[in-house]
Amino acid sequence: KTGDAFPEDLPLNLVDQVKADPRKRWPVVAWRAVYDLYADEICQVLKIDHKRLKKMYDKRIKKRLIDKDKPYVACGESFPLQNPEKSNYRSQRNRRVEILFFNEKEAIDKIDCPDHVDKKHTAAECPLWYDQLMDITYIDPDYLTADAFHFKFAYYDRIIKEFKGVPDGLEIKVYKKGGAKPFKTGHDYADGIYTVRVLDLKKKDEIRFEFNTYKSPDKKKRQWVYTKTKDDPPEMVIKKDEDIAKMGYKERMHYYDLPPEWSSRNYFTRHDGKENTGDKFETILANYKPFGGKNTTPDKPLVISLEDIILIDDKGSQNINNNTGNKPQDFDKDGNKIDLSDKSRLTLLYLDEEDDYNIKIYKGRTTHPYFSDIEFKKNLITTRIPEKGKSYVPRAILFCSSFYDITDKRTSKGPKFKFSEGHILGARAAVLNDKTVHNWAALSVKIADGTVPANMKDYVQYKCGNYEAHYLHNCGFIKGNLETDKEKPLSYLIIYWNCRMEAHSTEAPTDANWRSKWEKDGMINSMNRTNRPYLIEKKSGTVDILIRMYHFYEAKLDDAGGKHKCIVRMCHTDEDWMLPDNAKFCQASYQGRTDYYGGAGTDAKTKDIDGSTYAPMAHHHEMGHATGLFDDYMYNADLRKQAHPWTTYKTFFGVPGFEHPFTAPGGPYSIDFISTMSECRNPRMRDFWHFVNWINDESGDAGNKKLKPFLNKTTFKMSYKYRKGGSDKVIELDLWDGKYRNPNKACHESSNFVFKTGNNNGKADLLLYHLGGGETAYTIDPKHKDNRNHVMNPRHVFDAILVIRHKVALKFIDDTGNWTVNSYENWMKRWVQKPLVDLNKYYFECSRDNENKKILMIFVPHLEVYDAPKPTPTDWTVALPADAHFNIVVKENGGNSFATSGRTINVDDNVDKKKILKYMVGKSSAGNVGKADFNGVGSWLKSELLSATAGGGWYTIKDLPA
Repeated sequence: KTGDAFPEDLPLNLVDQVKADPRKRWPVVAWRAVYDLYADEICQVLKIDHKRLKKMYDKRIKKRLIDKDKPYVACGESFPLQNPEKSNYRSQRNRRVEILFFNEKEAIDKIDCPDHVDKKHTAAECPLWYDQLMDITYIDPDYLTADAFHFKFAYYDRIIKEFKGVPDGLEIKVYKKGGAKPFKTGHDYADGIYTVRVLDLKKKDEIRFEFNTYKSPDKKKRQWVYTKTKDDPPEMVIKKDEDIAKMGYKERMHYYDLPPEWSSRNYFTRHDGKENTGDKFETILANYKPFGGKNTTPDKPLVISLEDIILIDDKGSQNINNNTGNKPQDFDKDGNKIDLSDKSRLTLLYLDEEDDYNIKIYKGRTTHPYFSDIEFKKNLITTRIPEKGKSYVPRAILFCSSFYDITDKRTSKGPKFKFSEGHILGARAAVLNDKTVHNWAALSVKIADGTVPANMKDYVQYKCGNYEAHYLHNCGFIKGNLETDKEKPLSYLIIYWNCRMEAHSTEAPTDANWRSKWEKDGMINSMNRTNRPYLIEKKSGTVDILIRMYHFYEAKLDDAGGKHKCIVRMCHTDEDWMLPDNAKFCQASYQGRTDYYGGAGTDAKTKDIDGSTYAPMAHHHEMGHATGLFDDYMYNADLRKQAHPWTTYKTFFGVPGFEHPFTAPGGPYSIDFISTMSECRNPRMRDFWHFVNWINDESGDAGNKKLKPFLNKTTFKMSYKYRKGGSDKVIELDLWDGKYRNPNKACHESSNFVFKTGNNNGKADLLLYHLGGGETAYTIDPKHKDNRNHVMNPRHVFDAILVIRHKVALKFIDDTGNWTVNSYENWMKRWVQKPLVDLNKYYFECSRDNENKKILMIFVPHLEVYDAPKPTPTDWTVALPADAHFNIVVKENGGNSFATSGRTINVDDNVDKKKILKYMVGKSSAGNVGKADFNGVGSWLKSELLSATAGGGWYTIKDLPA
């Protein structure tokens, strides 16, 4: 049979050889001719030169593959037609011979073919069964000369961790410009490359390529790329959107989202083997036949990156910052629209899966590390963010003070979509404030007067706070600090603030490089110190997730980027302060300074609970004010003009005055001297609690709560894990109770508290602050305030701080001697302040367990000088402060007289200090002031904190350990 079919125009001796052979076997030369025909056809189809196949020539025939004892080789019974009736020849039974060519390493040793033809062979009996070896696709001869275009649709596979080509399965159609009927096309796929052959294409035609991934009429089923493991090849699967949405974070990462719709129009296209450069598709296509002189090849395809990013607004428009215009725009410093340019700046934040999903700035610029080094002259980001072997997951873009979320959204055809305006279909969309994964709030005092609006309560403080809180949902999967046996979903809370900087008009910086230092290092230094690895963890509720905070600060360029929140004026003087919309910084405060608070030597020996040390950095402290924090330190008493309260004649350093507009009343945290808001050093968990307040409030059940869709009434607390002594340590902070949620407000207080019943002279204000955990609870020990290292390692963990505040007014009168302002200060400190502060050696402990079991008692006297003879009192404070608990009038005469009348104490300058102290605490009996004199305070604590229904109990005053 084979001999009859052998072409008669071949040399007769070949035909004779076949006829003479008992089994009608073809000689080798005939098989070589067959291979030449095969190779020629392959070269035509692939449009490659024969030279590329020449290296295979010597190995093209392996006789061992032909079993001379078997009558059939690669027969039709094992390889039935896929498309019967496609041609008359192929519809005839057993009229085909399938010739298979293998790579040498893939070839089998022997083909043991079945010898029956009365029925179709089965996979079990046929060694070449086609389902096991290949997907047979017949090439229509018409397509052999058609124009072929090779495409690679590149995507980053987060399981394999490298860029791959989309697997086989896309149905690509080709249209003429303005046409609705597609060209006739043929398709091939191999090794990540789609080959599209277009029939009847003419050089003058303008064409576009398109595909969609919908697989159901309602468009709820789509194609996705699924990768099981890093060792498995990606494959195309069909999934419902709702099934994908229900997946956990880790499972979801196995599915890559393909564009629902994609078009080549305007799409950025790489080519000629260069995957990092390219141009608009139409520009690139003009280089290739039939429009140009080049051909695409499998090695040099047209590369379409499905990771290219375009910013869109909340209506889906690509003309960002320009609702009524026809192009995307930037803003100038006054909020006016300007064109995108080489001065347009953005920040791309990505999640580093290899580093516990920490959020990071992508490729920060050298001059401004908080801006990404990404050109943004047009609304298109073609930079490849992930790197091979690493999982860098783009999550958000900040541009012109707005957040654009990057998830699995794609650019699509909406009401404002226009190809004519350069819009692109199917790219990765960065969506402005995408409410499916993000919500936010601008949190600020009233800029005009610094007061706190009712809806900002406990998020900001008086004249402190003008920032934004952005909640980003579903950003990873990590283990928490409190439950370490399981991983939980991770979200982020980004605290965002921005400014512009300029030289002070009258105190301009003397450092010529001040701007580069501040804009390069200042912001990053403060961000790095503030971004301590605290976690927000579930306290109660149904949504068991973790939230990590990330502070992001930005100094805008002078002429782009939109309006700023704060204008910062840089000066050469040693002065730093922050108000909601303006600030003044010293040129040197951009980094830690060794000339603050004892300098480097102090830094080295004063270690926080976690062993960390920080040099004082004023900028870090001022950013606390920018994001809603009061000071921890006390404001010094001073002599000031009444008409010009900022005109100071004398400051009494180290002596707290009556006025503390930006400090928690009574100064409970003034003993936590290394905190950010005291000595500009170490962060404190309580400094972040107002952010947790916002989360807990917005998690509520009211319909308009911003975070209800994500958190569903779940409440949260904080945790901090650090390593010390060779093991992990964890501390918590929980101020969820309404009484405690504002760390700068006393949870219980009593004004003009009388220490002893029946003795109304001794009085002070009592202010109780619940600590709820955090570093401060572990690092306060005022008895050893002069040993900074000892203070950081106390023997007690306190639950609360009780401030005893005596407000003492002082009037100094010349007598036989004359006062000076320096002698005022000396007398105040030695006769009033020190005796009271020396009482900081006691604490209260409850007889039963409760949330305020151990309470540290500290005396923080507030002193104020009035009617001072030096200088002449004209326009200086002359009146006795109305809120003073005591009015001490001191004569300069060397005497020791002591006389009292109500709150007034008249003394000579050499009076016995104990008399003043005993009078102020209501002690009339003999002896020194001691623990027994404060039993009334214990009774007050019991009345405020304990009840019979809660188990009763009492508070006992005790000595702090030596």
